Amino acid sequence: MPGVEVLAVTRFDDNPYPWINGVVMPTVWRKKFGRGKVFFSALGHGPDEFEHEAMREILRRGLLWASR
Repeated sequence: MPGVEVLAVTRFDDNPYPWINGVVMPTVWRKKFGRGKVFFSALGHGPDEFEHEAMREILRRGLLWASR
């Protein structure tokens, strides 16, 4: 996607679906959109993931960046 700054990726290995093995996919990214900003995170599928400090920090920084 043009203009996207990828901040984190995940790599799929040892997956039960062999066509996914080796795929690298962006999981956290940001971009400017016109006069606005977009922050995307695929992290946090369940509430227990928000117990991890690193996950909360990624979300906090992304929201701060997008809101400025």
